[in-house]
Amino acid sequence: MAFWNRKQTEEKEVKIAEQQLVRYQLNKKKALWKGLVIIAFALILDFTLIVISMANIFFLLGAIIVSIAIIGITCFVVLYFVWAKHDILACNINEGYCKVIVVGDKFRGIVFNHKGKAMSKDWDVVDETDPIAIHKDESIWGMHIIWPLILGKIYTHILAWRKYDFIKKSPMDRRELLTQTSLMDYPFYIETLQAEDKDRAPLDLFTVVTMQIVNPYKALFKITTEWIEVATPKIQGAYVAYIKLHSFQEMLENVKSLGSAIFEEMKSGGVFKELVDVYGVKIISIDVIEIIGGDKEIQAAIKANATAKLRKQATITDAEAAAQKTVIYSEAERQARANKTAGVFMTLISGRTGLSEDKIKECMAEHPEEFQKTYGPEIQTCNKLVEQMVSAEANGLVQILTSGNTGSPSTGVNTELIATVVAMLKAMNTPAVSNSGQTPTNKGNSGTQQTGDSPENKKKSYVEQAKDILK
Repeated sequence: MAFWNRKQTEEKEVKIAEQQLVRYQLNKKKALWKGLVIIAFALILDFTLIVISMANIFFLLGAIIVSIAIIGITCFVVLYFVWAKHDILACNINEGYCKVIVVGDKFRGIVFNHKGKAMSKDWDVVDETDPIAIHKDESIWGMHIIWPLILGKIYTHILAWRKYDFIKKSPMDRRELLTQTSLMDYPFYIETLQAEDKDRAPLDLFTVVTMQIVNPYKALFKITTEWIEVATPKIQGAYVAYIKLHSFQEMLENVKSLGSAIFEEMKSGGVFKELVDVYGVKIISIDVIEIIGGDKEIQAAIKANATAKLRKQATITDAEAAAQKTVIYSEAERQARANKTAGVFMTLISGRTGLSEDKIKECMAEHPEEFQKTYGPEIQTCNKLVEQMVSAEANGLVQILTSGNTGSPSTGVNTELIATVVAMLKAMNTPAVSNSGQTPTNKGNSGTQQTGDSPENKKKSYVEQAKDILK
């Protein structure tokens, strides 16, 4: 049934194309007669003007000059605005297209309108700055003269091809009368049915192949049929050869890159070179629309498997991100606790020694050994108090470890005490990064929740608790 419907569609398109050819020839004849009438009217006007001016020789000379100007302007206007639109003696060409001139049925030349492009001696499309560029755009305000005059005419042909409608997501059959040939990229729909993969499983491949005519003479006159009818089987043959080397599952799982893979395989296989050198057609890209296997159940299973793999990979990625996020939060919380611990320690030292925290930092930076000798007992007492608070506030404070060196009794310098103060100062100077990426401000007990404390102590800040211990 589908075959019968398509056959009917093709027959209908053939009739439409034939009607287009008849309409083109009819419009051409109408335009020819329309232009001749206008020129005839101008000639009658000139003849009348000359007859009136015959009484005076000077008037007659003036009338002849005016008549020549009138007939010249009239002919140019008719040629540019009437005949060129219908390929009579001259023609208009759309940007990116060309028209072929023939005398009888013999190729004569090509005129084109393609910005920045020219043609070589063999009618290859090249850049206009290329040394081999010979045929260039010689139009007059966009109008091209058809040489030889009267004998030359524009070559017309009916081309049938298929294009893909991305909006309706379905192929469309086209058959039109063409008076000009595109030199730009154009997407053609090409399908390959019942091709066997390496497991001998049948499948259908649907693609959009973007092609460009790079030599109009070869594409239109080097073969006895239309160039698309020759290029399509060669492309389909390359598809079949590629499919035989791969499994359906492999191609379906990599369907997004399948078009590029086929393109590279054809490029290295010599198909591209043959199309360009022999038929003047260049393949620009290949895009796979869909690949369908003969067994629907196998196809559904492969698609389900591919979807499951994608979901699994997404789950793993989410889990890794969550784990990394947890590590960041843990580091931020640990640093916040260290800051609180150092703050408590400095408050205790300040209270014991009577020095401000800034003064303590200054002394430790300039004379650490002297500071330790002077306030060694106070440092030990404060360190023990902090350790007691760490035990009581397990979730609020953290123990800041030092090297454990007890120092040298002979010198009287206890490097352990110096290391303790230095570690506390370092913790105070290290900002704690919150979840939002900003340094949190420790006010009261607004930080991490604490356990094992009385309701009365929960209302107090760590600094207030340190002052209570000093009292």
